[in-house]
Amino acid sequence: MAPNPTQTLASTGIGVYTTVGVYVEHQVRINASHSEQQFIDGFLKRLISEGVYPAQYVVDWVYTERPACPDVYWSNKRVASGCRTGIEQMENLQRQRKWDPGQPHPYPYELRDDLKITVYSSFDSAAEIGQTVIFGPIRREVFIDLYYKLVTLYQSEYAAQPGDDYDTNLYDNLIPAHARAVAEGLPSWTDYHLTLRDRPLFRRELTQEADTILKEEKAAVQARLRK
Repeated sequence: MAPNPTQTLASTGIGVYTTVGVYVEHQVRINASHSEQQFIDGFLKRLISEGVYPAQYVVDWVYTERPACPDVYWSNKRVASGCRTGIEQMENLQRQRKWDPGQPHPYPYELRDDLKITVYSSFDSAAEIGQTVIFGPIRREVFIDLYYKLVTLYQSEYAAQPGDDYDTNLYDNLIPAHARAVAEGLPSWTDYHLTLRDRPLFRRELTQEADTILKEEKAAVQARLRK
């Protein structure tokens, strides 16, 4: 998350072009005016220069009305990175374990699975766009809480196994990846018939679903440990 939990930046609405070609020049439109690019160039890169991103803050989710644009090519050569690539680059930056507190960490650094950036987009009605903005963060909050509880549960199960061998990859990577996959079983707001005033209802329903998933996983772990 950012210092201010939600940052909103609009597209400049002005087309940006770059000149390509040597003998014959062409004007190619690039994505510099897009809101995602404005966010990366005008906000995240400032936090990077200040040394607080991603050491202290991370991006949790991004919402745009249209899908993030791909890279711009001309004559089979990439002219500019698209918003999709920009988001992926920021995600890889914040997932690097070297930003974890409490150095040192194993080298080479492995990517943290819990710091991925979720991208929401929509071409649909204003009401559906509003639902994404309102209900997306709620689901993400419940998802993260469930994810960490599942990681703790699975790591405790691993620690309870007999033997002295310790699999770092399993403990630090495969278990979190499995926890994430299980947590993704949470419903989305599109699975309910909600109005914009139903935030408490959605949080309550989603929390109950998370509790059910956690209870079932605890029972499964206990069953495995009894074998």
